[in-house]
Amino acid sequence: MKVLLVEDDSALAQALDEALSGAGVLVERAASGGDADFLVRTETYDAVILDLGLPDGDGTRWLGQWREDSIELPVLVLTARTRWADKAAGFSAGADDYVTKPFETAEVLFRLRALVRRSHGHAHPVLHIGELAFDTHTGSVTRAGCPVSLTAQEARLLAYLAHAAPRVVSRSELAEHVYDRDHEPDSNVIDGDGAERLLASRSLWDQRLPVVPASSPEVRDVTGPRDAPLRLIERDIRLAPLEKPLHVSVALSREGLDAELTGFTRLLVLSLLGLALLLLIALAAQVHWALAPLRRLQANLRAVENGEAERLDTRLPGELSRLAGAINGVLERDRRLMERARHAAGNLAHALKTPVSVLTTQADGFEEPQRNRIKAELRRIDEAVRHHLARASAAGEAGLHRPSRCLEVLAPVLEGLGRLAERRGIRLNHSLSPELMLRMDPQDLQELVGNLLENALRWAATTVMLSGGEDGEECWIEVADDGWGMSEPQRHHVMARGARLDEQEPGSGLGLAIVSDLVDLYGGRLVLARSSLGGLAARIYLPAGPLPKVQGLLHVLPEKRPGQ
Repeated sequence: MKVLLVEDDSALAQALDEALSGAGVLVERAASGGDADFLVRTETYDAVILDLGLPDGDGTRWLGQWREDSIELPVLVLTARTRWADKAAGFSAGADDYVTKPFETAEVLFRLRALVRRSHGHAHPVLHIGELAFDTHTGSVTRAGCPVSLTAQEARLLAYLAHAAPRVVSRSELAEHVYDRDHEPDSNVIDGDGAERLLASRSLWDQRLPVVPASSPEVRDVTGPRDAPLRLIERDIRLAPLEKPLHVSVALSREGLDAELTGFTRLLVLSLLGLALLLLIALAAQVHWALAPLRRLQANLRAVENGEAERLDTRLPGELSRLAGAINGVLERDRRLMERARHAAGNLAHALKTPVSVLTTQADGFEEPQRNRIKAELRRIDEAVRHHLARASAAGEAGLHRPSRCLEVLAPVLEGLGRLAERRGIRLNHSLSPELMLRMDPQDLQELVGNLLENALRWAATTVMLSGGEDGEECWIEVADDGWGMSEPQRHHVMARGARLDEQEPGSGLGLAIVSDLVDLYGGRLVLARSSLGGLAARIYLPAGPLPKVQGLLHVLPEKRPGQ
């Protein structure tokens, strides 16, 4: 019988161990509940003697955990707690018997044997197996009434076999209940067939490992008892007294090694993933840092495009600095070329005005109808000169201007045309916000609005209204009057260069054509419609952002019919 003694008092545990061992009981000891819990779950015992006052927790707690985990081995509580409440707690936790201190060793032994006997289904103290009778109290054995003399080891073997009868007991089970953990019995010669003998440890009494002759050490994986994976190393050894080589095999469970390999593999994978993540972060940071000058150059280009700057910043790395310098050179050269072209066009137009004026004066010396034909051709030349002079003065950096405050730029135009309106008895009003911004050269903005206001003052009856605002991604300016207005065909006609509805009115008829050219240059559109005042409304839409790639178009809204 193999018993686990759980007692933290070393003197008491030693005395009880000696007493039980003298009675043929194999005793293993534990001084704490944690040690006892480990042994109960990893070793095989016939019974447990359990003290309740343990250093790492009450014994009933450990006992309750065993019963919850279906560990049904008999438990004898041995404690100094004599109150009925303590006994009730012990039995409630799952104890099979309860002995209080001080105690008689014989009583503990008798109760222990009774527990083991009852756990195997035997009520009487004398066990009978055929002609064999075994007294569990005295340990005596008789066969057909005749005493049988047995050694202590043989008595232990017979006692376990008798308790387990009629069940067949394996060698490993027998060894676990008869021998302690540190004892290797001499009788481990488990097989023999004449000249060959096989010696094995207790863990291999129920199964042989495959034997492969090997002159040098060989390592391989095999399956051991209970399908446990094993790592096996073996080789043949020649000893002088032996005629045949001695084959030695040593195996160890591979579970620990596999667990270590799995843990190492997991750690390696996580480390590599972490390293890869760090490398990606470092690469992203490096790329972000390396492209910072390009982003700065892109921002500078956008600022030049929006008219917020005239040159690119050259404080960049070597290659980019040279590139920015080259772009600045191109921008400066283009500005000079455009300025030169504007001056050349202006000079050419002004140079043609004097000869045209002289020819017009000399044409008066001709007779009709030749005089009228000559003057008509000279008038066409004058109109062309005026038109192209206006285009030349507006052509150039349409997309590179900074936003201008509309009211501030148009103040001189409103002041000058306001006096003209007063002399004609016309009210010139405006509702422009001081915050309205237009991306247009101030001179071009004055030219554009001045032409529209001048045309409106020519045809208005009493009122001209100038207004503006923002509409999503567009800004708009509208000039409306209360004059006669225009029909849809007339609106199309007046947009032709030099076209006029009333030949009796002074002027060249180029106003709306020049306005249309300027609007087209800045990527906007000009819309002619009937105004709320009853006359003509000319509305200009300009992009709020940089100059788009697609130029604007002229729009003439159809006349609304009654009921629409």
